[in-house]
Amino acid sequence: MWLFLGILAAAAAIIILLLGFRRTDRLRKRYFIISGCLFAVSVILILIYTFIIVPLHGICMELDNNPPEEVALAQESIEVTGKVNHASSLIVNGEKVTIKDNGEFSANIPVEKGKNTIVFTASNYVTDKEYSYTVKRKNPDIPLTLKYDKNIEVLTYTIKGTTEPDAKVTLIQDGAKLDEATADQDGHFSFTVDTTDEGNYQYDIVSAKENFTTITKNVSIKRTLTNIPLELSYDEEITVPSYQLKGVTEAGAMVTITDKDGKVIDKVKTGKDGNFSFKLNTFKEGTYTYTVSSSLRGYNTSTEEITLDRTWTVVKLDVDYESSIQTKTTTIKGTTQAGASVTIHKGDSKVCTTKAGKNGKFSMKVDTAKEGTYDFTVEAKLKGYNAHSEDISIERTMSAAEKRANAKTISFAQLEKNPDKYDGEYVKYTGEILQISEGYFMTGIRLAVTQTSYGWYSADDVIWVEYVGTTDFVEEDVVTVYGEITGTYSYTSIAGWEITIPAMEADTIE
Repeated sequence: MWLFLGILAAAAAIIILLLGFRRTDRLRKRYFIISGCLFAVSVILILIYTFIIVPLHGICMELDNNPPEEVALAQESIEVTGKVNHASSLIVNGEKVTIKDNGEFSANIPVEKGKNTIVFTASNYVTDKEYSYTVKRKNPDIPLTLKYDKNIEVLTYTIKGTTEPDAKVTLIQDGAKLDEATADQDGHFSFTVDTTDEGNYQYDIVSAKENFTTITKNVSIKRTLTNIPLELSYDEEITVPSYQLKGVTEAGAMVTITDKDGKVIDKVKTGKDGNFSFKLNTFKEGTYTYTVSSSLRGYNTSTEEITLDRTWTVVKLDVDYESSIQTKTTTIKGTTQAGASVTIHKGDSKVCTTKAGKNGKFSMKVDTAKEGTYDFTVEAKLKGYNAHSEDISIERTMSAAEKRANAKTISFAQLEKNPDKYDGEYVKYTGEILQISEGYFMTGIRLAVTQTSYGWYSADDVIWVEYVGTTDFVEEDVVTVYGEITGTYSYTSIAGWEITIPAMEADTIE
């Protein structure tokens, strides 16, 4: 308003001045005085506006939101809105921005990588006002969260964490890269580190991804040693001369066993399953004391003492044989302790000896050529065991073919003189059937057994033959019979005489 009044006063002064030139000298002077006064008022008003009003009511600018100090590298511009008062123009970073009637403005400002200074210059007819601030265009920090225990007791440990999906995560120790991983779609990753030795472990974990600022975090883990696990499997009371002690510990551990005097008996390194075993000499009866220790880098050594009480037992013996045979030799076999000595006795005589194999089995042949009963004693002996014996009895009988092959032919004169002498003797006779009769599955034959010089058989030398079963032979047939002498047979002749003849029971007629 002050500027408007000043301008209005100046215009009036000019008009009055021009009118004064058209008046008389006396009036002209008055016009000039009035015009000069108006010019003076105009100057005073303009000076008041310039030096009093404008400083008191200068250009004022406000932004709608606090301008960002940092933006992502991917963001190429920022949008700034605000309001400016007492300004007729606004220039932002050299570009003119439209000011609305109510003073509001909006500007889309390009930003370069790094620091950017945004300069706002507001102007009016009297003055200019400049406002500026700095915005930094860079990658945002990549998120990185770690999960781990500060104190551990294990040989290997897994450090877990989360970051941006697909980010490259690097594990560093003392400046050297130990491992690298790529975060999954959920941002998860993990590293397994070797923490065998006791002490402090320091790691740096670096996460990096395009359009993010790489971040590094430190991990500090303290490792303390624990006792190595050791579990033994054994029997406190044993009965064997050689005992196997078993156990389990960590894979790759060195296991040592010592006796009661501290002397090392054996040592072994465990495999992937951690199992181990020791074969101990427990031949003598008594008490055995051992100390077993397991050691492995990354663990405290574990030690366990055990005691075994050894007593003698009878050696195992299981005999397998046939109690009834028809062969000239028979095999006696069985099972005993591996390496045991097995002997077969007949009375006080040693028949044969063998040694059981690794599976404890044995086998021996004995002579059973003669028919009859064979009584044997099988005995097993082994160091560290009491001997074990078993009595067996084998009944030897002859087969029909063998009997026939060994059948005797006793002269009729000898047989008739004393039939009872030959009772049970297996014999063979060839002769002519004088009489044959058949009953219910039974056949009786009067057989002439002595052949004369003329080729016929004497009816005076006759034996009685009984045969279980029937036959197709008839009287006057010449047959061969096999069987056992059974004594005598008596019958009454047609003439009424009591006749007694030698008798046999046949098993074969041919």
